[in-house]
Amino acid sequence: MKGLLLLLLFLLPGIVLAHQNSVTDSGKRLFLANPQIGIELKNNPSSLTPAQTTQIVQETIDSWNQLQTNLKLSLVTQRPAFQIHFENNFERYGSAVVGVTEINYNKEGAIQKAIIKINNQTSFHPLKSAHVLNSKYLGDVLSHEIGHLVGLGHSEVFNATMFFESFPGQHSLSKDDIAGVRTLYSSGHGRIVGTVMGGNHIPVLGSQVKAISRLTGEAISTVSDDEGRFEITGLDLNDSYYLYISPTMRVNDLPPYYANTQNNFCPARYKGGFFTACGSDQAGSAQPITLTPSRRSVNVGVVSISCSLRSSPEYALSKIEEEGEALLIWDSFVDGAKEKNHIGYFLASENWSKWDKFKIDLRNISNFTTDKFLRIGLVSYPFGNLLEYELKILKDENEIITLRMNEDVVTQTFNNNIFYDLPLDYFMDQNEYEIHIRARNLKANCSEGFCASWTYPAIDQFIAHPEYPYLLTLGLMEGSVFSKTALFNTEQLLSDNSYYLEWSFTFRELRNKTGQNVSKKEQLGPAQMSCGTLEPPSNSPPGGGLLSLCLGFMMASLTLLLKKTKKTLS
Repeated sequence: MKGLLLLLLFLLPGIVLAHQNSVTDSGKRLFLANPQIGIELKNNPSSLTPAQTTQIVQETIDSWNQLQTNLKLSLVTQRPAFQIHFENNFERYGSAVVGVTEINYNKEGAIQKAIIKINNQTSFHPLKSAHVLNSKYLGDVLSHEIGHLVGLGHSEVFNATMFFESFPGQHSLSKDDIAGVRTLYSSGHGRIVGTVMGGNHIPVLGSQVKAISRLTGEAISTVSDDEGRFEITGLDLNDSYYLYISPTMRVNDLPPYYANTQNNFCPARYKGGFFTACGSDQAGSAQPITLTPSRRSVNVGVVSISCSLRSSPEYALSKIEEEGEALLIWDSFVDGAKEKNHIGYFLASENWSKWDKFKIDLRNISNFTTDKFLRIGLVSYPFGNLLEYELKILKDENEIITLRMNEDVVTQTFNNNIFYDLPLDYFMDQNEYEIHIRARNLKANCSEGFCASWTYPAIDQFIAHPEYPYLLTLGLMEGSVFSKTALFNTEQLLSDNSYYLEWSFTFRELRNKTGQNVSKKEQLGPAQMSCGTLEPPSNSPPGGGLLSLCLGFMMASLTLLLKKTKKTLS
């Protein structure tokens, strides 16, 4: 069962689109002028009882209300401007459509009316694990559609409720969804801005920019405009983020603004990569961007598109050698950092790979006035890795723990990210560890491949890596088992990529304002091989008639229907 959001929209010059938010034809974000609204449930689906339907709708509304923003939804019985209908006749939307949200808004983008229409021919079930019974949990569909109702558009973050295809567990809001709502109905959160560029400082239109949380491994995304600018807002403070730049895989799901999005930057297919500092000594690690109450907004400068993963030379050599000594990636005697990371990769294989081995030497960590922990994270899920991982932590060649991909017992879905808080020893000379990682093809080793399709919606469209990247994150924490505080490298400089831009095949793409192709291609020479360094600023972020917008949520295939009188796509 799949879903798709289709928008027919244009943006004005100077508008930076936050990917989670829908916009009007004039480039204004859609929003509820009064974010405290009532929603009427008109009827219930034939596959559920009225009591089951009401309970699921109420639980879905509650999940959006618990975000500590100004958004407050309620279930009412009168005839308000916001309604949920279950309809039998859905042929006009296409046989694959599960739900549609029709929105009326004014020229300022204020939403005046919205009707969520759900296909009554769909087999719904009250269990959150309904997919194992070849049914669909109603809350997965409703949560997505309510996201549209409050002003959110589609995302390409796999676990986001606003991901364009339906998947089990979609009722649970991700950090990407939360950031979208915060952008509209809250303030005081974190913000990362920058510019994506290719060779000779050509700005890149339509790049997906994902901020990966060090503490959770979740992704929050946006899309770059025709000047290459991006803005990721609504971020948690007291966290570090790693930027991952990749192509938009479903350009047709974005406004016509992005119709000329370029994906062929590199000699091979553009896969994506991390925002890394320049120079070979920095290869193999992503730059952490730390947001705190005293530094809520960071401009990272210029971010280059990536034609490779830029792993360290030592690591690349270890991949072709027989298993040998562990690679030292954190030496506290040389580097007093509080957080580290390493970019690695595996090839897809049905059998377990050989181990990636890393050494962590923290024997010079001091100031043990409280308990200290090392949060170890293997981040893979945001990059669309069709792999299952096994991670072992060892001390003095003795295994402390082995970690594998975890399963959500409620939805019976999977996440191949792995996180563990390792207690550090008060005797500093005891804090030397090894981390071993291996991987195998998830799809080949799942029962009938179900766990792969449940883990990754639209899997065949997004898996594009000949080698599958992962990010090993390491960060110090202090406190107690029940309450830990992260420690950060708050004084680090960011090295932007102004003078190290990939690749020679970059060309300028202008946003499509008139529906005509306005691409201007320029063949470029190799970029210079040097870097610029900048201090991240801590300034605060800057601040007709009715139209009808049809937001289609589809199960299996794309069905396009242009309704010119209403200016809608469904």
